[in-house]
Amino acid sequence: RKLRRKELKAELAQLANPMSVIVQELSALAKIPPPSGNPKKSRLAASLSRALCYSRRIKREYEKKGRFLQTRIMAIDTCGSMGANDDYVPMMNAIFSARNMGTRIDSLIIPTLGKNHALLQQASDLTKGIYMRPENLAGLLQIMMTWFMPDGELRDNTLIMPKPTEVDYRANCFCHNKPQDTGWVCPVCLAIFCSARKTCDICSTEFDIGRSDGGNKRKRKQMMDAKDQNGEK
Repeated sequence: RKLRRKELKAELAQLANPMSVIVQELSALAKIPPPSGNPKKSRLAASLSRALCYSRRIKREYEKKGRFLQTRIMAIDTCGSMGANDDYVPMMNAIFSARNMGTRIDSLIIPTLGKNHALLQQASDLTKGIYMRPENLAGLLQIMMTWFMPDGELRDNTLIMPKPTEVDYRANCFCHNKPQDTGWVCPVCLAIFCSARKTCDICSTEFDIGRSDGGNKRKRKQMMDAKDQNGEK
C-alpha cells in the first residue's frame, strides 16, 4: 500500500507539471548513443522513410473506405547531427516523396548546440511544415500544443503561423560535409564534391576530365576559326 501511495504521488506530480515529463523524455532521447558502426551516421533518413511507408499504408486503407486522411510527420532533433555524407541523397528522396504524398514534415530542434539543421529546414519548407527552434524549454508544451497539434487546414486558414526562417538550400559536399554554392556532381550516384577529381569517392566511378576539357577547347577553337573565316569573307 505504501508503495502504491508513492506511485500515485509521483503520477500526480507528473500531471501537475507535465513540462518536466516532456523534458525528461527528451533528455533521455538525447542520451541514446549513436550506432556503433559509424558514429556520424544518422537514423533520420531511415526513420522518415519508415514513417512515409506507414503513412502511405494508412492513407490507402482510408481511401478504400472513401475517406480522406491528411498525414503529418514530426521530427525532433536533440543532438544536432547532420549525419554522414551518404545520408544526403536518402534524405532528399524522403523529402520529395513526402511532398508528392502531401505529407507535411514538422521539425522541432532542441537548442542544445545552438545551430539549425539544414536538411530538416529544407524538409519543412518543401512540405509546408513547421520548423521551430525555441530559445528555451520553458514554453515547450505550449509551443507543441499551439503550433504542432493543429492540422494543415487550420494552419492555412485560421491560425497566424510564425514567420518561416530563411532556408539554406545549399548542398553539403561529400568530401568535407560543408555547404557549397557550386560544385562537381557525380552523374552515377549524385555525390557532390567541392573540387574536381578523377574518381568518385562514393561509387568509384572514373571521370575522364582531361578528355572533356580537351573537347571543350577544340569546340571553342572551331568556333573561333569559323568566326575568323566569316569575318574574312
